[in-house]
Amino acid sequence: MTNLKNNLRKVVAIAICLAGTTMFVQAQTPVTIDVSTLGGTDANNNAASTESNWQYNASQKRLHLTSANGNYTLTGTNADLCFDLGSGTLFATNANVTFNGLNTKGVTTAVGCYLSADSVTITLIGDNYLEGDVAAFAISYGNVNTITSSSSGKLTAKGASYGIANNTAANFIIDGNANVSVGSTSNVLLNFTGTIKMSDAAQFTIANNTNSITVQNFEKYITASTYEWKLTNATTTNPLTDSIISVSVAPGQTGTVERVNPVPITYTITATAGTGGSISPSGNISVNVGTDQTFTFTANSGYQIDQVLIDNLNNFPAVAAGTYTFTNVQANHKIEVYFAPSTGISEVTAEKMTIYPNPTSGQLRVSGDIWDSGDREIRIYNVVGQVVFTSQLSKLSPETTIDISHLANGLYFLKVGGKMVKIVKE
Repeated sequence: MTNLKNNLRKVVAIAICLAGTTMFVQAQTPVTIDVSTLGGTDANNNAASTESNWQYNASQKRLHLTSANGNYTLTGTNADLCFDLGSGTLFATNANVTFNGLNTKGVTTAVGCYLSADSVTITLIGDNYLEGDVAAFAISYGNVNTITSSSSGKLTAKGASYGIANNTAANFIIDGNANVSVGSTSNVLLNFTGTIKMSDAAQFTIANNTNSITVQNFEKYITASTYEWKLTNATTTNPLTDSIISVSVAPGQTGTVERVNPVPITYTITATAGTGGSISPSGNISVNVGTDQTFTFTANSGYQIDQVLIDNLNNFPAVAAGTYTFTNVQANHKIEVYFAPSTGISEVTAEKMTIYPNPTSGQLRVSGDIWDSGDREIRIYNVVGQVVFTSQLSKLSPETTIDISHLANGLYFLKVGGKMVKIVKE
């Protein structure tokens, strides 16, 4: 195993040294390679100059994809194959490689796939499997490489020591709805110095078959995303809303990292109306936490709004306004509206009622032709519907004086003879 790891390091060092050399760019015609046809004989498509070039070395059991900006599709099963993107001075920079049912399970070479190029995009179709004696996947050169899928494609990468080995400080992007799984059977699961960036629909699974905790940093790929992290059989000390989190998977656990749209917390506001009118909306209304919900109530002909109970407490501002808004909802609520027959006071009579001075610092005078009503009681309510003052209309004088100097400054509601008026104490 030590010799295999040393060989891997040598290959990585060679790839990095060659990174600064000039790249040879080939034509971009897509090419499909059925890896099950590769065996004991060297093969290549160099004669097909219009295709993205590839070479197969039978003695090394190795497939080289060598065209920068190339377009390749790998399919089929071959347990005696490893492949790399790049060979010598030829690097498949910006190449697009599709794994379509690719399976190299059982490969005994050090690495199943060498990613010796920069800005490579691997697209997954169906189930794909990579295996290597040391690592299934070795990123030996490059700044950013991407695995993506638009069809929920899967990739399982398994090596005796590493599922994925990243020998640069590069980032690895899991994009689209790609589903990537890594695992190992030795002491290290991920040898990954960079950050794994994930899109909102991607999924990354770590099968930790080692004897120690595996830790890996993950970062959201879409900067503006409002999704949050979801961990299954894995832990983090970071808030799940953080852009970057450090994920730990315990020995013997298979942990999954994904991003999900947080389900908003909802509360219920129960809205009912008594006989003589209606409330809108009515019934059990679901409201997202932190949002507002407005209710409007209307009296039928011959009725007036009598009470608006907000969580069992009468709210006279709502009675006067005919509407009520729950703001920044953080709990369940109840709103009940009750109606009463109109008092019979005509608009003409109501208009003759005078309450002055308003605002007042203490005394209020109530006058007008309002005593034909059977209800001669004066009531004053605070803004939450509590009665804070009561008195009676004078039977001997057309004007009644009341003293509210003991009340705190603020807004109140005076109700007399079926008429309600806003008053201000200052």
